Amino acid sequence: SCALEHLGDLDAGIKFIMESLECLKPGGIAVHTTEFNICSEVDTITEGELVLYRKKDIEEMIRRIEGLGHKVHPVNFNIGSTPADFDVLHELEDVDKKTNILKQCHIGFAFTSFGFTITKKS
Repeated sequence: SCALEHLGDLDAGIKFIMESLECLKPGGIAVHTTEFNICSEVDTITEGELVLYRKKDIEEMIRRIEGLGHKVHPVNFNIGSTPADFDVLHELEDVDKKTNILKQCHIGFAFTSFGFTITKKS
């Protein structure tokens, strides 16, 4: 749960996912969450204490996982369209002022949580 983005860089998170599959029995299911960059498909935070995965990073991860014969369940990149979906937490001190924040901002990048599941090949 939200570990990938704290491993130092984008590749370290992908490596973590690939290695985590070795802990599963054939047919076992892994559930992962990470931070999803919702404001840019080009620019992102690629290294440091917090990295943000872009859609293309997640799609590449899926290609690599499926290339090994595992199944990634369908993912949904929809960020929502209700007013609450556009409410972004900009400063940690705002936590007390707002509730049910679905998105945050860090050094200019808006992001939200993203989850996906993988079934290990049989």
